[in-house]
Amino acid sequence: PLVPLGRVPTGTNQSETYRHLVGIALRQKLAPAKLAIEELPTAVIRFSPAAEAQIGRVADEHGLEFKQAFAGLCAEAVKVQEEQLARQAGVAQQITRDLALPFTPKSAQQQQFYANLMVGLKECQVVFAEGSTGIGKSRAMAGAAIAQAREKKTPVILAAPTVAVVEHLFDELHLLDTGGLNIGMLPGATEFVDDVRLTEHLQELVDSGGDGEVALDEGVLDWVNKGAPSMNQNRPLARTLGAGAAWLMDDLRKIATVLPAEEFQLRRRDERGAEASESRTLLAELRERSKEADIILCTHAMLALGQKTRWAVTPAPKVVIVDEGHLFESAVANINSDNLS
Repeated sequence: PLVPLGRVPTGTNQSETYRHLVGIALRQKLAPAKLAIEELPTAVIRFSPAAEAQIGRVADEHGLEFKQAFAGLCAEAVKVQEEQLARQAGVAQQITRDLALPFTPKSAQQQQFYANLMVGLKECQVVFAEGSTGIGKSRAMAGAAIAQAREKKTPVILAAPTVAVVEHLFDELHLLDTGGLNIGMLPGATEFVDDVRLTEHLQELVDSGGDGEVALDEGVLDWVNKGAPSMNQNRPLARTLGAGAAWLMDDLRKIATVLPAEEFQLRRRDERGAEASESRTLLAELRERSKEADIILCTHAMLALGQKTRWAVTPAPKVVIVDEGHLFESAVANINSDNLS
């Protein structure tokens, strides 16, 4: 027998909805309501042996038939769900009414997107938020990160699929009021050049006097001799590193004309020459600084790596905001997979 659901939303299908309701009642040890079930609509619902045994035990305890116990448990669970929905609606209205936006909204959709984020985050809930292209989701997420940090839920990790998107979010954060907050960026090792390997490679080419099969890339040699400085100090990663920003892979890619730049990415597991590596020192400094940051920007991969290493690579977050969530699973899968090139 199927009790009326009222305002309780249905699940993926009818059977799943009622199995969910009876599960709520069993977990909360609710006493079944005594109902006249003769006029109720009916359906065939299959239970696991364990669930069937639990419902049967409740029926025996209260002197009811199995169907009466099932319907009575569902009815009590509907009450619980309706109370929860009413409470959440009231909280949402209150939060939305009291909400002070940290930016001037470009549209009603952006304002609603931000408000919905904050309703869930203030209640410490998991939030799935979707919005159409162009409504300003990035600024809304940046604003939500700042609001959570000001409520001392730190560190807040704001993760995106690529470094380019991470840097976009960095710029969005700095268009808002971040006064008093420490903003950190935590790139992966592959955003840096392996300075030890590159320097050794160039030295071998210089020593060969141009007689080898591989040509010397003069532009790269000149860059390295100058200390491999950042070519764009306004870039968010360079701004985070400060005046000592150097050995960035994006710069090597732009400078290299002959050299196969990707072969000289810094690899996390390759510790050869680590003691003398300027790149590893810069990366270690960023990781050390992130321990004091209120908001940390990183890639999906770095967030997954942090979880895998039990937060040895990134600090354990109090709040996580994941941009482009549909790409997150593949990043987690890659970090937890072994690969052979």
